[in-house]
Amino acid sequence: MTKYTHTDVEQLLESAIADVKDSVTGDLSVIETQAHNVCCELGLVNEVEKELNYLFQWKTIKQQKEFRKGFPGVVLVAVVGRLLNNSYNPSTGFYKINPRPLFEKHIRPVLHGKYKAPMGLSDPLNVAKNANVLDDEWARGKRPEWAAMATVNLVKWAATASENELKALLRILVWVYLTLSKLYTRQLPQLSLGIDLNAARNLLISLINMAPAGGATAQNVVGALLQAQHDLFKKEGILEGVGESVYATNTTSGKPGDFSEAFDNQLHIYEVTTKKVDLQRVDESAEAILHYLAQTLNVPQSLEITFLCRHKDIEIEGLEINTSLTHKGVRYHFVDLHYWIFMMLERLGPTGRNTALSLIENYIRSASTDLTVKGTWEDLVSGDLAQALIEPQPEEIANTTFLVDTQPEGDIDLEPPFIQGDLFNQ
Repeated sequence: MTKYTHTDVEQLLESAIADVKDSVTGDLSVIETQAHNVCCELGLVNEVEKELNYLFQWKTIKQQKEFRKGFPGVVLVAVVGRLLNNSYNPSTGFYKINPRPLFEKHIRPVLHGKYKAPMGLSDPLNVAKNANVLDDEWARGKRPEWAAMATVNLVKWAATASENELKALLRILVWVYLTLSKLYTRQLPQLSLGIDLNAARNLLISLINMAPAGGATAQNVVGALLQAQHDLFKKEGILEGVGESVYATNTTSGKPGDFSEAFDNQLHIYEVTTKKVDLQRVDESAEAILHYLAQTLNVPQSLEITFLCRHKDIEIEGLEINTSLTHKGVRYHFVDLHYWIFMMLERLGPTGRNTALSLIENYIRSASTDLTVKGTWEDLVSGDLAQALIEPQPEEIANTTFLVDTQPEGDIDLEPPFIQGDLFNQ
């Protein structure tokens, strides 16, 4: 096992940053030209420039769309790993450097924590998927595949590169990350205080529909509304999950849902999704809930789970939006996400709405938030869409009819639609 300290990694990164920081740009129109110039200065034009274009997906970034951060993270770990241990071969033994602590505890705290480079918590691990050998077979089928192939080629190049070549590649990598940092942390338009209820509703629903970011946008909107409610009404209960990254609810996550509210020996779990809700999704949720209850010392007397979703995403036969069911002894409500947002905004009033929107703006400005979300926010607040926000479809307040003669498969007990206002009086 390679022995190194945080200082060892920090010094490598800071030295590379010092060499390139003066040439960092946040101008998308010249970013490829500037990247070419930096490669020329470092003598890496023929070997790696083309692969770097694919690795960081410049065309995607120039369209202000989100790039896959995991692939550059793999190359970054490979280069730093080889500089720490010359015998390390990331192409055939990627995990022999123990990449998780190297990235999460040493690389990310410098580039993301100090310089605001766009990085998730475990970017390289999310695409490496425990694969020791990074070759064409590993890359096949990944999205985008050309970025995965560029990763394979650069890791293979790094496996035999000299120390000077590795340091040159590290400099171009940190140059790209610093350039992206400027792009991700750029000044964004700010909402004026006292935004109208309907305008706030339209803004948030349009943002969720136009820039879902894999579910992160909806989750952050819901989290902000829940937090604003707790702050406004000074609830004594405990709210958990706000501000955390999107994760899949399962027995390995250790959490029963996206958000939880605990008060007076009651536990209310919220699942927020803009993806399909089928029997498998509900079953996974129930397993996570039961696992959580088996591990906790303070089992609540009352437990209910609310799925905040859209009518079009429900794929359980016989189940309509704004209805309830019981699965494996766990009580579920399925509430229209758009309608819930409107009702929460109305209940919060002007003061609470300002608090919620401020929290949402913090999410928008974060260096971890997708470029698509930032660009959509700009358009909605001060761009082409600012004067006429997209009017949500009436599905969010649709009347639902329960099909009593149709039963979904599995351990499901369906009940008629509950009164929509009841959710907010629990």
